[in-house]
Amino acid sequence: MLLSICETFLKQNYDLYLKHETMLDEENQKRKDLAEQFQAKMQDLSGEINKNKEQRQKEYNENQEIRAKI
Repeated sequence: MLLSICETFLKQNYDLYLKHETMLDEENQKRKDLAEQFQAKMQDLSGEINKNKEQRQKEYNENQEIRAKI
């Protein structure tokens, strides 16, 4: 009887440990996915900002040329 209780306890403890490890792995994967999504979004935004910067610089240079002619 005591052996059965110990075996049951050990099995439940082991099952709980496996569940804990699985949850940790899932959480780590979710964090990794979220970080990758964030990084991709930041790269997109950086590209947009650089494109806008280049467009503003081009317009500024054109304005400077027009001012020089006036």
